[in-house]
Amino acid sequence: MRPMSLNFFSVNRPLPIKLFSLSASTFAVAAILIGACTPKSPESRLEQLRTSKLEKGAEILAECRETKCSDLRLSFASLEDYAVLNEMTHVTALELRYNTFESLEDISSMRQLEELRITATKIRDVSAFANFENLKVLHIQSGLAEDVRPTLLQMPDLEQIAINLPDDGDISFVGGLPDLKKIRLLGSQVSDLRPLVGHPSLSFIFIHSGLPRDLSALLEVPNLQTLWIFDTIEQNDSSGVIEQLKANGITVNLIPTVIL
Repeated sequence: MRPMSLNFFSVNRPLPIKLFSLSASTFAVAAILIGACTPKSPESRLEQLRTSKLEKGAEILAECRETKCSDLRLSFASLEDYAVLNEMTHVTALELRYNTFESLEDISSMRQLEELRITATKIRDVSAFANFENLKVLHIQSGLAEDVRPTLLQMPDLEQIAINLPDDGDISFVGGLPDLKKIRLLGSQVSDLRPLVGHPSLSFIFIHSGLPRDLSALLEVPNLQTLWIFDTIEQNDSSGVIEQLKANGITVNLIPTVIL
């Protein structure tokens, strides 16, 4: 008897096709996996982000219309046309953060606004802020092409502000805002604290920047209750002003200094 051959590659025996063929479904799965691993172009990612922000903005706007909300927050959410906000007379607090908002003219009819917070947008003409005569709270935490401080002096009813200080670090505008209760300063180092002396309303000061050596003016802010400063400022305070503030019952919060 002739022994059985175990050679699968014998010329006298057909190849076992099933061992080498791939089904159509296997090819489909492989194609999906390869497509998922293919990196998208920067343009494609930007368009996807833009679409996502617009969808989120449309959802937020629709919900606010339905509920007649008073506080509208468009954070990482954009609109095709911001002028539609003028129709929302029930909104008294508006937040615009990290979106495509560019011109205050688009919301020029929202004179009822009492709070306006703008972060990381493309606004250039800052003089239009003064048109919102009912504003009590104004936060502008964006790099602006123009100095907003002259405009703030046309808004004496402001009670809270947050701004990025220009390079000169001048805060003398504070004296022209007698109702100001809370101030948040970012950006450049404050050049002189003396404009704070005797301010009748200030109770909260947040300074996310450097300070001059002379801190004594802080002892002459009669209604000061809370102060936020960098921790290094307390460490370098050889005059003991910070300790005296604490002894006077003022809450001093220290911001950790991050060294990159």
